[in-house]
Amino acid sequence: MQVMSIIGGDGTWYILSRQTRFNILTRQQISNVYDTEIEALVPRYRQLVQEGEMTLGAAWREHTHEAWQSIARRLGLWYDRVEV
Repeated sequence: MQVMSIIGGDGTWYILSRQTRFNILTRQQISNVYDTEIEALVPRYRQLVQEGEMTLGAAWREHTHEAWQSIARRLGLWYDRVEV
């Protein structure tokens, strides 16, 4: 993989690419790091939804974005979200 870009249903672009120097990780290793980060952020986003600060959909969008921002560098990846 050099670059992966995904365009969300709302037109938002998500871009993921590998950094020049990185350790090759297995899909399972990446999944484990992602799952751990997602779980760590659950209380924060659950509270935002319960307090009416965010809809469930908006909370999941921000939750996953924050998780990728947090773990990308540790995985040797570059991540960004571009809202159009």
